[in-house]
Amino acid sequence: MRRARELADRLALELLARAGFPACAPIDILALAEALGTSVCEQHMIQDGRLVVEGASATVYVQASQPEVRQRFTIAHELTHWSLRNPQLASRLAVTTRAAFRSEEIMCDTVAGALLMPRPWLRSMVIGHHSQAGSGGLETLREVAATARVSLATATVRFRDVFLWRRALLHWTRTSAGWCFDDEAGVMPWEQGLIAPWADVSPILSAAAAQPGVVLDQDMPLRLGVVEESVRVQLLAGREAAFALARIHRSVGGVCPARNEE
Repeated sequence: MRRARELADRLALELLARAGFPACAPIDILALAEALGTSVCEQHMIQDGRLVVEGASATVYVQASQPEVRQRFTIAHELTHWSLRNPQLASRLAVTTRAAFRSEEIMCDTVAGALLMPRPWLRSMVIGHHSQAGSGGLETLREVAATARVSLATATVRFRDVFLWRRALLHWTRTSAGWCFDDEAGVMPWEQGLIAPWADVSPILSAAAAQPGVVLDQDMPLRLGVVEESVRVQLLAGREAAFALARIHRSVGGVCPARNEE
């Protein structure tokens, strides 16, 4: 898996170099798409995005109703598909990278993160702020995401790939019926669905939402694999959404709370 991520980083840097772009965020994703021989068109459709190949050029269609950060990731994802379809872009590195992943979709997600947050830029930004890579937690994650114009979830996955982060970002949406747990990001594919609250956390989230924009240290009842206990998280909440960042580590029995600080 580590080799596949390293190849994805190299492919992203190769695509940026081919387009004459520096490996520095934020990436002008529309200009990058044009430089790589594609156009981008917003469209109301079911899927987030799709690639339509037309000879030596292509069009990336993105869901018009999606927020900008999601559209940017979708475009980067589809450009990775294009790097395999276009004979001028389908280098030996692109073919080798595809062979290293279980599926083309996983490859495109990984390369998309590397395009939007190139490894040299990300390491320079994070290590420049903290003595230990990735030690800044949710505040650092929020700063990186805002600078690169990506979502917190995308930034979390990228931190996992570059810094080997063992943290999960939990996401809730506030509806008329209350707080609804949506998903977790940053975990490995085989860990998806293993991390969730095991008790009602609505009072915790509502209290945090009363202090919008403030990152709080909070104990939260979480199920990590087969273990249910109170886990210390960094919590950020607003009127419509809440995020909790929890340290985790793998164990034989599944996923368990980390015992030691990184």
